[in-house]
Amino acid sequence: MKILIVDDEVPFLNLLKRYLELWGHECVTAMTGQAAMELLREGGYDLVLLDIFLPDVKGYDLIPSFRRHLPDIDVIAMTGYNTRALESAVRQQDVLFYMIKPFEASQLKEILEHLVKKKAIAAS
Repeated sequence: MKILIVDDEVPFLNLLKRYLELWGHECVTAMTGQAAMELLREGGYDLVLLDIFLPDVKGYDLIPSFRRHLPDIDVIAMTGYNTRALESAVRQQDVLFYMIKPFEASQLKEILEHLVKKKAIAAS
């Protein structure tokens, strides 16, 4: 899959990118909402891993814009600052998963493997 990773924490962003590439995915990174929107407009993405708190915008406010450009894009929301109200607001944006950082790489790998299988079935 081609995955857009949007996070402003450089060590986490780089670690996530390394894992995803190890697992065979193509990755592009962005550190702001504006950069993510510019990349997403280029198209071709299967999934966005989206941090909720970015320097220029709340990640969940970007999801409707993402879907205007790529209606079928899957989004996995990530945050290190969870509250019930935040989780509820994010889940209302119809995200695929809501992950609380730090999370186990194996958990993300399982989600991605499931998503790859789902997309393969849908394409056949």
